[in-house]
Amino acid sequence: YTWGEGRGGRLGHGSHASRALPTKMRGVVVEAAGLGGDGDGDGDDVQVCCGGSVTFAVSGDGRCSAWGDAQGQSASVFGTGTDSRGANGYGGSAFGSASRWTPVPVLLPGLESGARRVVKSVSASRSHVAALAADGALFTWGENYFGALGVGRSELELTETSTSSSFAGEDARATPTLVEALIGKRVTSVSCGRWHTAAVADGEVFAWGDAEGGKLGLGAPPGSSSGGGEKKYARSVFTPARVAGNAFSAPPAHVSCGTWHTLCLTEDGALYVCGAVGGRDVAGAVAETPE
Repeated sequence: YTWGEGRGGRLGHGSHASRALPTKMRGVVVEAAGLGGDGDGDGDDVQVCCGGSVTFAVSGDGRCSAWGDAQGQSASVFGTGTDSRGANGYGGSAFGSASRWTPVPVLLPGLESGARRVVKSVSASRSHVAALAADGALFTWGENYFGALGVGRSELELTETSTSSSFAGEDARATPTLVEALIGKRVTSVSCGRWHTAAVADGEVFAWGDAEGGKLGLGAPPGSSSGGGEKKYARSVFTPARVAGNAFSAPPAHVSCGTWHTLCLTEDGALYVCGAVGGRDVAGAVAETPE
């Protein structure tokens, strides 16, 4: 079921129409998303994630689909190989960005055996997406603002973009890309914030992307300084960085990222937070490490 504003097809009903009440996705829309082959939406467990104005769904058999409106962001957020910002043949949008009015499949690179890679869960912000595969591998796609994809920096970025830029690391990936820094680890939880990402792998927390306000939980990073009483951060972390394990009372189990903060739930039920808890402008509310 989906409801709310329908601009750009974000509700998945094949039109821009808004819905004031929960409305069941039916027929060819449901079949395209793999959310029940008989068209009534029954039979499969489904995980749904709303990232900005794009919606993602993972079916019970591990298929991922996306629909909605990129709302001025690169169409790379759909993970289908297109990174343009204009109308692109999928029901072009009058709002100046790429739209998919009905679900399109998002395919992770297959296993070495040639078998289809099963998607376990997906998390999305307005501009980037992370998908956790059943084999523990992590894939990201979309816009790499501040290194939010965790895939490093391209040569173009290294020569033309500095970390002081307002959008350091604008290297979009139009298809799901393996986060190589976590190869050999089993990722069990992932969450996308506005411009940062966090994951749990082998019982440890890793974070990357925009470091402003301490939201990565890495402490004051190299290159940070204080001036006039205001903490200034090295802006971007381009590959996953380990959060000190001694900050937690038990092994981390789940992470959840907001715009300016990150939450971590441990196996013993304790909840930790880092970042600018009340927003970046709230004085005295910044936690540079989980607490």
